[in-house]
Amino acid sequence: MTKKLIYILLIILSSCSTGKKTVDFEKVKTGKQLDLAFDYSPERITDLWLENVQRNSPYNLKQIYADTTFTYFGRYFFDRKTKKKRPKLFRVITDSLMAHFPNYTDIKGWEIRKQFYKEIVPESDKKKWKNLKCNTSSSSQKYYYRTISPSAVEIKLLWTVRCGKSVIFNKEYNATYLFKEKKFKK
Repeated sequence: MTKKLIYILLIILSSCSTGKKTVDFEKVKTGKQLDLAFDYSPERITDLWLENVQRNSPYNLKQIYADTTFTYFGRYFFDRKTKKKRPKLFRVITDSLMAHFPNYTDIKGWEIRKQFYKEIVPESDKKKWKNLKCNTSSSSQKYYYRTISPSAVEIKLLWTVRCGKSVIFNKEYNATYLFKEKKFKK
């Protein structure tokens, strides 16, 4: 009986509003709603920046506002529960960001991922995927980032290829990317 009661309470609590206002990026651009920002480290902001998918995606992390103390970034996340875009605001201490990741606006995550796939993933794996003879195949690539210094980030790719329900391969590739040199450490 107590498990059912806990389950019901969890459902009720999860459906309740937290009372926190939804951030409006247009207002943030004018210096309003800054109190809705989540504090992030320069390393975490760097990792989120590298996740940017393409030039104009609404899901990219973007700098929205800066003052003398903080730089504010915004990004939309897809909320699976409501099936809508949900905005989220982050802030980082500007001096820390500049010391850690001074040229972040020049870094394009999608270009680094293309370079990673071209240079790090073995040709044999690419051919295996390209020459797969299957009626229903799928490929899932998930990149993970871990900033290790102001000049480098570790990148991990998990790549799963399926033929129907069978996994053809499930591989992990790792490399360190050097920001200044725009290349992978050998």
